[in-house]
Amino acid sequence: MTKKKINVALITLLITFSLIINLNKPETNYLDNINSTSLLLSIMAFIGTYTLVSKRYGKEKNKILLFIFSILISLLNVICYYFHYYNSLNNLFTPTYQIIKSLIVFGGYSFIIYYILSIFFEFIEKEKYKTSKNKYINFLFEKHPFWGSVIILSIFIIPLLFITYPGNMSPDGFDELRQYYHANTWSVDYINLIDESNYINGHHSPLHTYIIGKINDLGIAISSPNIGLFLNAIAQSILTIIILAYTIKSLKDLKVSIRIRILVLVFYLLSGFVILPTTAIYKDIPFSLMMLAYTISLIKIIYLNQKNTGYLIETAFISLIMCLLTKKGIYAVILTTIILFILIRKEYKVKISFVVPIVIFFAIESLLYPRLGITPGSSREMLAIPIQQISRVVKYKGDELSNKEKDIINNIIEVDQLKDNYNPKNADNIKNFHFNKNYKSKDMKEFLKLYIQKFFKYPHIYVSGFVNTISDYFYIDNIINPGGYKTDEARMNIPEIKYQKSEWRVQFLEKIDKLYNVINKIPIINLLYSMPTYNWAVICMTIYIFFKKEKKYIIPLIPSLVIILFLLVSPMNGNKRYMFPLFYTLPLLIAYFSVLKGNILRKAVKK
Repeated sequence: MTKKKINVALITLLITFSLIINLNKPETNYLDNINSTSLLLSIMAFIGTYTLVSKRYGKEKNKILLFIFSILISLLNVICYYFHYYNSLNNLFTPTYQIIKSLIVFGGYSFIIYYILSIFFEFIEKEKYKTSKNKYINFLFEKHPFWGSVIILSIFIIPLLFITYPGNMSPDGFDELRQYYHANTWSVDYINLIDESNYINGHHSPLHTYIIGKINDLGIAISSPNIGLFLNAIAQSILTIIILAYTIKSLKDLKVSIRIRILVLVFYLLSGFVILPTTAIYKDIPFSLMMLAYTISLIKIIYLNQKNTGYLIETAFISLIMCLLTKKGIYAVILTTIILFILIRKEYKVKISFVVPIVIFFAIESLLYPRLGITPGSSREMLAIPIQQISRVVKYKGDELSNKEKDIINNIIEVDQLKDNYNPKNADNIKNFHFNKNYKSKDMKEFLKLYIQKFFKYPHIYVSGFVNTISDYFYIDNIINPGGYKTDEARMNIPEIKYQKSEWRVQFLEKIDKLYNVINKIPIINLLYSMPTYNWAVICMTIYIFFKKEKKYIIPLIPSLVIILFLLVSPMNGNKRYMFPLFYTLPLLIAYFSVLKGNILRKAVKK
C-alpha cells in the first residue's frame, strides 16, 4: 500500500469516527450503541469520505490558509458545542476520556472543513464568464438579467402572497404598530418618553414604523386590518423582487459565470431564508435588502470603478435608508467610510458621498426626531453582554459580593431577580423586565466600574457568560429551519391589528416547515441551514483577500463583518433574524469573490 493510500485511510477513519462519536453522552462510546443500522451508516460514511479524500488529496491549493481556517473553525466548533449543550466547558473533562473523544471530533472536523473549503475554492476559481448555449438561459440571464429575474422571482413570490394571506406579523412588527396607534406596549414601558402623546421611539426604526403604520391605515380605510397587512406584504414583496433582480443583473455586470448566477438565484428561491419571510413583516427584512443593495454599490465603486455623480448619489441614498432602518446600518456605514478613507487616498467625490449620509442621519436623529416627539431607544440595548456577565457572577458567586456591591448592581438591575431569571443564552428576560430605566448617570458609572473590577476577579465567568451568548452562531451542527413564520394572536388586542388567517393556510405553512425539517437533515446540504456557515464564509473570504494584499477589495465585505460583530454583542444566542442580512448578502459576496479570486490569481501569475 502506498503512503498516499495509508494517509487517505487514516484521514478517512478520523473523519468517520468524528461523525459517529456522541459528545452529548460522555459516559457512552460508539461500541455501546452499535447496531446493524449504525454499522451500515458508518461503513457508508467511510466509503463516501474515502472517495472524496482520495480525489482531493495532494491537489489542494492555498494549503496554509486552508489549514488555518479549518483548525480555527473546528476548535471553536468543539468549544461552542459544550456551551450549546452544557453552558460551560466542564463536561469537556468529565469523564477523563471525554477529552480524547473531543480531540477526535476536533481532528475529524478539521479535515472535513479543510476539504470542503478546498472544493469551494477550486470551484469558484474554475468558473469563467461565458454565454450559455441554451437560448432560454441566455435570454433570461444575458440579454434580460433584470426582467428575467423579476419574472422568475414573481412566479415564486406571487403564489406565496396568496398562500400566506394576509401575511404574517413579527413580534417587533406588532410592537411598532402598537407604538404607531398609541397603544401601550413593552418597548414603551421601559423608556422615559419625551412626549407622552407619541409612543414611537428609537427601539425600532421610526421610519419603518411610520411606513408600515401608514400602509396599515390605507388597508383599514379600504376594508380591514387584513387588507392593511396584505398591502404591507405586497410592498415588502415588491421591494424583495426588485432588489434581488437587481442583484442578479449586477452579477452579470461583474461578469460572474452564468452557473454561479443561477446558483445565487436558486438559493434565493429555494433555501427558504429569503422567500419565506418575504410576506412576514420584520424590520430586519427591508434592512437586509438595503444592505444587499449597499454591498452591490460598494462592489461597483471599488471593483468596477463606477464613480459617476449619479451613481454616488444613489449609493448615498441607499446608505441613508439603511441607516434609518436600524442602528446596525449606521455602524456599517461609519466603519466602511473609515476603511475607505484609509485604503483610498484621493477620490474626494467618493469620500463625500460616503460622509454625507452619516451627517444627515445624525441630523435626523438629533434634530428631527426630538421635534417629532420620538424618544431615543433605551441604553439597556447596549448592555446585553455586561448584564449577562454580571448576572452570571451574581448567580454563581453572589455570596462573595458585599452589600455595597449588590446595591451598585441593584441601581441598574434588580439583583434579587438575577439568580432565578438568569438565562445563559438570552439576556432579554433580565434586560427587558428587571432593568431600572430611572437610573442616574452616577449609578451607571459605578456599575461599569464594578463590572470592570469583577472581570479581573472572575475572568472565567465573564468568558463563559460571553461564549454562552454567541455559541450557536459558531457551532456548526446547530441546524435551523428557515421557516416558522406566523402571526401571534395574543398580540392582536387592538382593533387596528386584528388579523385573520384561514386554517388551511396555517396548515400549508406547517407542511412547508416539515419539508425543510427533512431537507436540513441531508448531509452537506444541511450546511446551508447552519448559521456558522454564513459567518465563517465571510470571515474566510476577508482573511484570504487580506493575505493576498488586495486590501481595498475587503471594503464590500465590511457591512457583513459589522453584522457578525453585532452577533458577538447580541442579547439572544442563535436568533435567526439577526442573521437575515447575511442570508441575503452572502450569495452576492461569494459571486463577487469568484471574480475577485480570478483577478488576484491573474495578478500573481503576471508577477
